[in-house]
Amino acid sequence: MEAEGQFQSRIKTEGGPRPSDYMMVEDNGADTTIIAFAGIAILYAGMPQFEFYRMLKRIKIPCNFIMVRDIHRSAYCLAPDGGTDGPGFYENAINEALAKLNSKHNVALGASAGGAAAFFFSGKVPIHHIITFSPGFPVDVYTNLRTRLRVLLDVGQLIRDPGAYAEVLLVTYGASFYTSRIRRLTRGNAKRDVLESYFSTSPKPPRVTLFYGERCLPDRKQAESLRHIDTIQLKPLPTGRHNCASYLHKKGILISTLNDEVDHGKSACFATSTSPLKVPVRPLQMANEQGLL
Repeated sequence: MEAEGQFQSRIKTEGGPRPSDYMMVEDNGADTTIIAFAGIAILYAGMPQFEFYRMLKRIKIPCNFIMVRDIHRSAYCLAPDGGTDGPGFYENAINEALAKLNSKHNVALGASAGGAAAFFFSGKVPIHHIITFSPGFPVDVYTNLRTRLRVLLDVGQLIRDPGAYAEVLLVTYGASFYTSRIRRLTRGNAKRDVLESYFSTSPKPPRVTLFYGERCLPDRKQAESLRHIDTIQLKPLPTGRHNCASYLHKKGILISTLNDEVDHGKSACFATSTSPLKVPVRPLQMANEQGLL
């Protein structure tokens, strides 16, 4: 995916971060809104970008956009000002933006840690469909010693696809580093149950389309752990890479894939009378004060 040319690990501005540093809202008057969560960007030296934005601008379906990124690389556990109630901060900000946009169909989108955020916040904000690429939860799938050793000793992958081998090795060991870092930054208060939040949605959780690399050991293990959930559709891809969205992009089909998924999800949503949890939204004062809307 595209890099933004920023090479610091966090944004530092006098007086604290600006709203535009961590959220971008684009109102196109559409009845569909896509909320795209950026991941930690373990494989990049630069700041996590507003992922998928350039791709999404090219899909055929009219959409509004809420682009979110965690400038502290804390898996959304920290608020932009460094406070430890990151989940509460982003929940309020996204809900207020959605209330202003007043869309009928909301899609959460994310890859890796951004995919985990899409699952987590689906229990906090009204989401009808989740599209995710190798969502990074539970984190111990990537950080446990057995997985790291199996990835390290996967000689077959090294011979068949050295690039994929190196990528997954960096992801698993990078996940361990960032897990320790997040625990330190949040003073041990970073625990959250992604699936518990997802299942808390009423009357039922939103439908999920989950893409993953079938030759990527930790991603396959993660996806298989969700196979029993009837609201989740698994879509394995013939790659050993963790970044399977990039795999689709290189094949030239990421845009059409996103377009088809949003279109199918919208049709399914409007064809049923049920919808996800309608989360109480506070007045729009905070978002307006922050200049998000």
